[in-house]
Amino acid sequence: MSTAPNSHLRFETINSVTVAHLLDHNIVGEENVRAIFKELRDEIEPAAVTKLVLDFRDVEFVPSSVLAHLLTLAQKLKERQGTLKLCGLNPVLTEAFRVTRLSQKFEIHADEATALGSF
Repeated sequence: MSTAPNSHLRFETINSVTVAHLLDHNIVGEENVRAIFKELRDEIEPAAVTKLVLDFRDVEFVPSSVLAHLLTLAQKLKERQGTLKLCGLNPVLTEAFRVTRLSQKFEIHADEATALGSF
């Protein structure tokens, strides 16, 4: 399990699946969004990760730009025959994914255990 100082994420690997736990309760500002996704790329690209769970359980709010970054991340994983699964979305985030129809693009699970079990 790794968490760097000033990190937005905590990573762990469970049965060959990388789990990225978002640590920020409110993700505000494009600078923070870019920093989060840079941290994600820096962790998964060198390791050639193909199974990724992104855990939102501690997140209350994300700006809409997160959705575009998630689509890009999912595409990068798909290009290497990988999969991105999301879990722990609160009701507001779940509704945002439903309204934007992104719930059809992402496999969303209630919790980490369910997401891990789906691989």
